Amino acid sequence: MKLVATLALALVSCQPAAAAFLDCYSAQVYNKTNVDLLVTWNALPCSQGTDDWRFVRSCKAHVIKAGKDYKYTYRWGTTIPHVYIFGKGAAIAPHKKDLRDVETFAGFYIHKGHFRNEDSFSGGGESAPHCKIHYHITYSQSDLERDWQEALDEHAKAQDK
Repeated sequence: MKLVATLALALVSCQPAAAAFLDCYSAQVYNKTNVDLLVTWNALPCSQGTDDWRFVRSCKAHVIKAGKDYKYTYRWGTTIPHVYIFGKGAAIAPHKKDLRDVETFAGFYIHKGHFRNEDSFSGGGESAPHCKIHYHITYSQSDLERDWQEALDEHAKAQDK
């Protein structure tokens, strides 16, 4: 019985080290806007088992408050990481009730060693070449304003149909 208790204690005390061993690379998002943003860190084979496309390959979802940042560490074995950033019309244009459900979107993928906005390159994203890499994504007020205008244009097209 003493042996079983000793082994159980050893296994429990090794769990944090084993979990840290699985950590590979991270992506930190800086919210430099004046609104809170929903951010999802996605990769293969992560899955949340949902039909909501924003979370299908999500490893982590988090609301980053205006002016704050948040870092997610991807586990070893995840591939083609991508980060999605969403802004809600209710926060961006609170005085326009008809736009409260309009949502901005920005997608970031690894391309040539950095997370880049998917609009800035052609082709697919890449995987991190190795562990111990720390990526940074800064989402600015001007990024939000550009994406808000795109969302408004899409909303107007949908209303015309």
